[in-house]
Amino acid sequence: MTFEVTVDGNDRLTVDDSRENMLGGGGQGEVYRVEYKGRQLALKWYTARAILENDGFRENLRGNTRRESPDKCFVWPQHFVEDGKGGYGYLMDVIDTDRYTLFSNIYNGRKRVRNRQTGRKETVEVRMSSFGTELNAAINLANAFRSLHRQGLAYQDLNDGGFYIDTETGDLLVCDCDNIAPSGARDCSIVLGTYGYMAPELVDEPGRFMPNMDTDKHSLAVLLFMLFIGGKPFDGKLLSGEMVDVSTQSRFYGRNAVFVYHPSDKSNRPIAGHHVNVIEQWPEFPPAIQKLFTSCFVDGVTMPTRRPTENKWIQALNSMRAGLITCACGTVEDVLTDSNIKGGKYVCPRCKSKYGVLSMSNGDRYPLKRGKAVYAASIGATSVDAVMGYVVGKESNGRIMLGLRNDGNMDWTVSNDGRTHTINQGNGFPLDPGMIIEFGYKEKVGQDDFVRKGKGMVE
Repeated sequence: MTFEVTVDGNDRLTVDDSRENMLGGGGQGEVYRVEYKGRQLALKWYTARAILENDGFRENLRGNTRRESPDKCFVWPQHFVEDGKGGYGYLMDVIDTDRYTLFSNIYNGRKRVRNRQTGRKETVEVRMSSFGTELNAAINLANAFRSLHRQGLAYQDLNDGGFYIDTETGDLLVCDCDNIAPSGARDCSIVLGTYGYMAPELVDEPGRFMPNMDTDKHSLAVLLFMLFIGGKPFDGKLLSGEMVDVSTQSRFYGRNAVFVYHPSDKSNRPIAGHHVNVIEQWPEFPPAIQKLFTSCFVDGVTMPTRRPTENKWIQALNSMRAGLITCACGTVEDVLTDSNIKGGKYVCPRCKSKYGVLSMSNGDRYPLKRGKAVYAASIGATSVDAVMGYVVGKESNGRIMLGLRNDGNMDWTVSNDGRTHTINQGNGFPLDPGMIIEFGYKEKVGQDDFVRKGKGMVE
């Protein structure tokens, strides 16, 4: 079976709607593989009456296909498709599900895949390859929503089925972008959110409040909590054994919701033997991260403007990424903290090896280990991927002599023992205690160039 559609009001496209050509489906519609202008794309074709009859949603979607994607992470609607009889949908890139895994599957620790030899579906274990990969995914997710919100847009229904992660690298794809609309818009929204992820004001007063950038911030924090802590922020003792339905949602997820680690209200603490991940993981995170979660899930429950911004998350997450180290002895990944830095050096808890520390003026601390990247985000750059330099080293007389190589796009200045040197791009220099490094990095934000500057000291 096939049907004919028009792409962007001009080109004709024949769609094979056979089951073999279907990539997926759900309550809103179906997704088919198509070829358009020599490219393999996916067509989401709506079947739900509520969507087909929503002119505001239709026109918002048409407008999004004319808008550039806010960030590389979004699987953005590229072309508006209609059949002239009221049916419509859009074309987007096909997600490589061999590389990317739906976050809900990662959270549950398993996914269904088709065995290429037998053709049968089977369940396999899935998990993030390392804590560093989790950090990369979290930073990418926060950065994607920072980019989205800078354009005045809201995702509206962020939940565990809304994005895919490469479990080896932390690269991320945000799907279901057809819900994205101007923050707080009423005439083009078809969903308020998903219980357990949607903001408390949407739970308590649907209709009065509409999804917006502040409600997105709540959903983002819920997903970061799930990614790192392995549980949900309001699922504790109060929820245990309770039947959660529409009539009780407000009690657990509305403005009366109690964070499992509320500083003063201990009524909803996680249960030993049941919420194992939450109990084990929460104490492992730095106070700065705990403070952001607490701000969102305590103050932010009734005061949406108190929810952490994406910038706050990125700063805190980059600080953890900066301090991440795996000792040469192969111990588990560790993060620099006041407790494991002695005399200005990081001390491995397993083998007691010591590593120097580069302390940045913004508070980030980098362990001086070969291959460690120094990120431009530590001096205020908005790019979360930009690397200014790498710790390098060579062996001499049985010792590893460490240095720092300028891999950025501006020259640096190094001061040591009263002498000052310029370090050109591509050059390196030996690291000595007490050395002051003045970093610089140039980046383009929109149409403008910005120069970021900051200092670091070798301890």
